[in-house]
Amino acid sequence: MVRGSYTKIKKKKEDRKGWIIIIGVAIFFIAGAIVFINLQKNKPDFDLDPQSKFYLCPKDSPYGYNAILIDKTDPFNETQVMDIKRKILQERDRLDKYSLLTIFVIGHEEIKIEPIFSICNPGDGEDLENLDEKLGKEYYQAQYEQLFETPLDDALNVLSTIEKANTSPIMEMIQHVSVSTFPLEKSLYGNRLIIISDMIQNVSSFSMYDTSYSFDNFKGSSYYKKINTNLRDASIYILKSRQPGFENLQGETLLKFWQKYFKDMGSRTGNITIDPVEG
Repeated sequence: MVRGSYTKIKKKKEDRKGWIIIIGVAIFFIAGAIVFINLQKNKPDFDLDPQSKFYLCPKDSPYGYNAILIDKTDPFNETQVMDIKRKILQERDRLDKYSLLTIFVIGHEEIKIEPIFSICNPGDGEDLENLDEKLGKEYYQAQYEQLFETPLDDALNVLSTIEKANTSPIMEMIQHVSVSTFPLEKSLYGNRLIIISDMIQNVSSFSMYDTSYSFDNFKGSSYYKKINTNLRDASIYILKSRQPGFENLQGETLLKFWQKYFKDMGSRTGNITIDPVEG
């Protein structure tokens, strides 16, 4: 009788252990199913219209906004083009997935309102979060190369075209980029403005070829009110190209002016980088 009771107790313990394992496995699979369903629900719905300025972006909104402003009012030499391209491609490789990259050009004495490139980074398959894993990494790598990487390379050919203009409306284009590209509400990854220019503003209302300019005088002018904008906490990266024959205008006075300008226009305080273009 004692042996029989012991056997029954042992069997009950084993049965209880078995049920605990079954329940644990069931909870694991249920939790996994809930996570999978939530991931499916959270997958972005994409804008697949190549003519849209939010091409390959989540339809709700891009996760971040990155604008490149190329000042073509003076031509770049071959070395400058090579250096600019490698630095833009470095920016491309750092671009967060589902963030928008838009490129504008200044040239031919007019503001070119429409961007020459406006596509979201669709992801290259290295991070399959929110992507269809059944399609595999190779599918997304090919999509990245065909729909994002190659069109960007084609757009950068503009760096080699020879243009010359009598004016350089840099501030007007910064204002246009800000209004047309940066959203009123904060995005996940924020805003970034990259400017490729000699940074010598030259229009009839305000010219940096007149060396008597100062930011205080500029801020008190009616022209300031015209070009004033809100950069919405954007980080600023300037690739400053050399202007042959006018290097004396591109020194400390110019740099301090632009630092005050960007701070005044609501850029991210302390996040302004100025990097000289080689050549």
